[in-house]
Amino acid sequence: MRILLAIILLVVASSSSYGQGYTWEWSPRNPVTMPTTFVGLEIAGGYSQHSGKLPYFEDEIECCSFETGNGTPFRVAIMAEHWVLPKLAISGGLGVTFQGSNFTSDHVSLVLEDRRVLTTEYRLEVSQTQFVIQVGARQRLFETFLSVGLDVRGLVNMGGTVSGSHHVLGPDDYTFGTNPPSKVVSIGEGIIVEDFTAFNLEPSLNLQYDIQLATGIVLSPSFYLAMPLFDVGTNVSWSYVTMGAGLRLSRGL
Repeated sequence: MRILLAIILLVVASSSSYGQGYTWEWSPRNPVTMPTTFVGLEIAGGYSQHSGKLPYFEDEIECCSFETGNGTPFRVAIMAEHWVLPKLAISGGLGVTFQGSNFTSDHVSLVLEDRRVLTTEYRLEVSQTQFVIQVGARQRLFETFLSVGLDVRGLVNMGGTVSGSHHVLGPDDYTFGTNPPSKVVSIGEGIIVEDFTAFNLEPSLNLQYDIQLATGIVLSPSFYLAMPLFDVGTNVSWSYVTMGAGLRLSRGL
């Protein structure tokens, strides 16, 4: 009788511990199961490396071209995800992305009347807001909670600004002939970026890990690599590659 009682207790204990594990799969063996549909909030940010050819003209003469830059995009989205299989999920969401980027031209040198060399550079600052429509899928890797996925974001332009400035780098005592004298002057009309592309597609490769905080509540950090399919500007060559990280907090329905 003691041996039989010990066996029964061992079976009950084993069953309880198995049921407390984090699982996507519905099973009658588990007293508690995870839902298969989740809704949550996701925030993400990253670093973008921009490349292209954005010319600047003075008196209809191209004086420089902005060809490389960097940016810091930030995205907030409401996401929904459904596990169609224990290891395969599809997702969709709506959100907003704020894109900020900066470009710097090559140094421009000019010999002054006193034979000193004037060195200047042009800088370009860009900000853009986009409405985001996102769909994607991800696959869990082996028996872990790590997954790899592909998202495609539709980016709808909601507006933005492009502004530039001309900076004196040397000599230290040189200033532009403004009132009052300054080492920085604004530029604008000669920047040939007519408008932002109205709609763009941005594929994104993702690596994500799921952490169960409580029954039906999951925290998912992720890393991603993304780039647009079309130019950012309507009339210029302009693209970027973004590396970033995100965090999603989801609750099961």
